Amino acid sequence: MKKYPIIAISLVSCLTFIGCFPTPRPNPLANAPTYPIKPSVLYDTVQSYCLDCHNADKMKGNLDLTRIVEGNLNDHPRIWQDVFHSLKHKDMPPMDEGVKLPDEQTYQAVNFWLAQRFEQNVQNSGNTDNQQLDNPIESE
Repeated sequence: MKKYPIIAISLVSCLTFIGCFPTPRPNPLANAPTYPIKPSVLYDTVQSYCLDCHNADKMKGNLDLTRIVEGNLNDHPRIWQDVFHSLKHKDMPPMDEGVKLPDEQTYQAVNFWLAQRFEQNVQNSGNTDNQQLDNPIESE
């Protein structure tokens, strides 16, 4: 008789605990063709402005771009979606840390390159909600 309250409490605790985890966001490039990063304006921009801080040694923001920039956009789409968001809003590179900043033409070119790929996939998937492109959550 005393087992039932313990089981009920355990079940409620477990369900509450599981409910605390965020739902993983969908892969923004799930049905997309392969998009190589190298050569591209994204590759050049990351090489010039990002790797001084986002490398295996410094890991600023717990992010190492050195290896993933050599692959495809599709390999780590959520990370690149976050990069897109940061560049689009000029959150990166940070202005207050004395690092070299891209000029306006570079920001526009890399944002255009990323927007083409992410937005094209959203349109091809039939999902017209572009909110997923502009609301990054945690990376992979």
